[in-house]
Amino acid sequence: MDASSTANKTGLIGFPIEHSLSPVMFRAVYEYYELDWHYELYSAADHEAFDRQIAQLQTDDGFIGVNITMPYKKAAAQALLKAGGTLQGDAAVIQAVNLVSVVPGEKDGPRGTKAPALLSGHSVDGAGFVASLIRHRGLDPKDIRVLILGSGSASAAICLALAKAKAADIRIVSRSRLRADEFANLLSNYCAEQGFSTTIAGLSYADTMELSHMLRQAQLVVNATPVGMEPDDSALLSSDDLKPDHTVIDLVYGRGPTALLTSARQAAAAAADGLGTLVEQAALSFGIWADAVSIDPKPQHARVADIMQRAARAELQRRELMAE
Repeated sequence: MDASSTANKTGLIGFPIEHSLSPVMFRAVYEYYELDWHYELYSAADHEAFDRQIAQLQTDDGFIGVNITMPYKKAAAQALLKAGGTLQGDAAVIQAVNLVSVVPGEKDGPRGTKAPALLSGHSVDGAGFVASLIRHRGLDPKDIRVLILGSGSASAAICLALAKAKAADIRIVSRSRLRADEFANLLSNYCAEQGFSTTIAGLSYADTMELSHMLRQAQLVVNATPVGMEPDDSALLSSDDLKPDHTVIDLVYGRGPTALLTSARQAAAAAADGLGTLVEQAALSFGIWADAVSIDPKPQHARVADIMQRAARAELQRRELMAE
């Protein structure tokens, strides 16, 4: 992470992140609103590098906030709590963070020394997914049945957001049935405490009969795993597993159709990558930072998301031309 004196810094921490569309999306919004803000990529190849970058957020007065991506969303929650920070909303429930807001420390003591900045952690993955589902796919999550592939931080965030949106039934599919059940029980217990009526349960890929049964009932299938990021990754589900009335969302984006999306289209199912989710959660991130520094007038989410989506699509087209 650059320790220069540049003010109004934002960015993305994770690994690998060279493919990220976040810089072009956020910079487009900063330009539109005439903000002297900066967005950079901060690659953290290991946990030591990640810890150094989180520590710098507390000591560098120039930061407004950062996004966190894999593989550090869980680590970010732990690091923020260790640093005396707080977890807000969904982040506190799933113990994972994909957005940090930085509140500068106040001067303290006779010599005017500064206290460390306060770090506030948020999770906007789930809210971004649901917003994308409604805005880009026209699908209301209320009363639908959902199959989520994966039991990581993104899956937890999406599951929680869908439960809040009153989905009827959510099944979490993992390689390990024990892992899936533990994951589902944690979220199910929280939802019961909050009075949500959604049924949440676990499955493994080895539970072929039960998985086949749930696929026949589901309206929405979500890939929340990294499978598909590499060109030779195979599909987690085949075209025989899917049907025309499925909506299939693969959170992987920007690398052409994944094997799962190809399977979905072969089955005549509605299919979309994760670009819509990326855009919506990025717009939510900007909204939290804008509120923290009291931008006036307050930017409208829909306008911000539209700007980001246009910038992302233009960048993807540029990359396709460069690759030819």
